[in-house]
Amino acid sequence: MFVGQEIGDERIQEIEREVRRYRERVDQQVQANGQLMIYYRMLGIRLLEREMYGPARQALEQALEITPANAQLHAYYAAAAAQSAKGSYDSAERSRLFRVAEQAYERALELDPNMRQALYGLAVLLVFELERPADALPHLDRLLEGQRQHIDGRFLRAYAHVALGNQQEAVADYDAIIDLTRNAEVRRQANRLRSQLLGER
Repeated sequence: MFVGQEIGDERIQEIEREVRRYRERVDQQVQANGQLMIYYRMLGIRLLEREMYGPARQALEQALEITPANAQLHAYYAAAAAQSAKGSYDSAERSRLFRVAEQAYERALELDPNMRQALYGLAVLLVFELERPADALPHLDRLLEGQRQHIDGRFLRAYAHVALGNQQEAVADYDAIIDLTRNAEVRRQANRLRSQLLGER
């Protein structure tokens, strides 16, 4: 068609029909991709629950290809990578998977800075697997600022402080656990660890 040439009414209607047809196809594809992400996410979570960590990683990778800005997916993927690392006999592969897990948790926290699952999961990884308790403390501090009664987080922060020689801070966390918990066994455990730390009988 040349510049200035008029388009007839029939041709306009034909173009409008084509636009509608392709828009419907695009909408269907978008909806299908969204549903596919949900299925991959559900599959990944179920595989995680069954301790099938390699297949869980693969399913969650597929979900992340569709929605890479989903913080929760990154946290689940991090958990699967960390658990896969624990089961690896190859030291290089184990180190690689722990790095992947750390990066995935960090990405989750970039997207959602106060996500409890990611804050706690990353702190566990840093304390127990990567032996970097000092790096875990900022994440635990942020977790406990928003969730004072996160008892596991308090136990973990106390453990990290003990590892760093911060006796006073660890005792403060054990005291907080004793005050906050309604669980008698948890209270006994906190009292026992507190007494051990202070050298009491």
